[in-house]
Amino acid sequence: MGSIRCTIMLTLDDNDDKTGALIKPALAVTCRLREISGIEHITISCCVNSCLAFTADYKGLDECLFCNEPRFDQRKHPRQTFDYIPITHRLRLQFANAKRAAKLQDYRKSLVSTQWAGGIRDYWDGMLHQEHKQQGFFRDYRDIGFLFSTDGVQLFKIGKFDIWPLLLINLNLPPSERVKKENLLLCGIIPGKRNPKDIHSFLRPMIDELKELEVGIAGVYDASTKSLFTLHAHLCLVSGDLPAIAKVMGISGHNSYEYCRFCKVRGIYRGHIYCPLQSPFGWPDDFEFDPMNLPLRTDQGYRHSMSPPFEYANSQLHPLIFGQRHIIPFILKNLPMALPNTLPCMNSKPSTFPDPLL
Repeated sequence: MGSIRCTIMLTLDDNDDKTGALIKPALAVTCRLREISGIEHITISCCVNSCLAFTADYKGLDECLFCNEPRFDQRKHPRQTFDYIPITHRLRLQFANAKRAAKLQDYRKSLVSTQWAGGIRDYWDGMLHQEHKQQGFFRDYRDIGFLFSTDGVQLFKIGKFDIWPLLLINLNLPPSERVKKENLLLCGIIPGKRNPKDIHSFLRPMIDELKELEVGIAGVYDASTKSLFTLHAHLCLVSGDLPAIAKVMGISGHNSYEYCRFCKVRGIYRGHIYCPLQSPFGWPDDFEFDPMNLPLRTDQGYRHSMSPPFEYANSQLHPLIFGQRHIIPFILKNLPMALPNTLPCMNSKPSTFPDPLL
């Protein structure tokens, strides 16, 4: 930290211009922190309106499929970029600190050693974690469990300029500590000014890295035991409000006719859209749903409804084929291979929610 302070002071002394005095220290600190920590970021080109990131099947496109804006400017530079900050190196740094490495294990160990008859305390007590253990995950107390969270954040009170932070919350830390700013892993920020149309294209680098961490990274140093081990990290939960979850799951929003992500009950319109369990008086079609036996969505059904037609699966689909409001992202056709195995399937019954997820 002393060298960083010296860099700032020297940079300030060398600049008479106030603007330069503010900009150069920030750049100097960034460069110095990168040298000290080794943390790098990956720059990915994205739509100038943040519709999508040019990853996976979008990588070879020269314009956005949603708004038709060109990807590059006249100098062949990306008009807008999205920065992804890798996870693995930051976990290595945490385990290289003896105190931090011990903390990443102590909370899980305390839950096992302490008997609790009052119900579920955390994800580690829940049915979902027990299923993960039966599948061979979390055999080591150093294995990391992550909760992913995202949501649109409006930067300014006037106007609308939303950004979407992509956050990983470390479930190995106690609940009172895991959501503190210093413990959050920021993987990137989807730039504004508009909401992403295909959020999966921005998530693809993170999902790819999580797949590698699920297999394991060998040769990671644990300073608390002064030994090498294979680091595993797993995405266990996804959190967000209704609009954010709808984007992540690739379904319509909460104002649509089929907004429920658990069942197939369809709403009706009378001044506004709502979902009655039986037909209202005077409604032309008779229907009635048993609240204890609703027609449930399944994981297979989700993937089928979100997959593009076979003949377009590997083509550069133009927005006019389906219309801009009905484009189905290419990236969804790879979901069975792209998602970590610890992520819950979408076929959980409403009666079991949220207990298995806790």
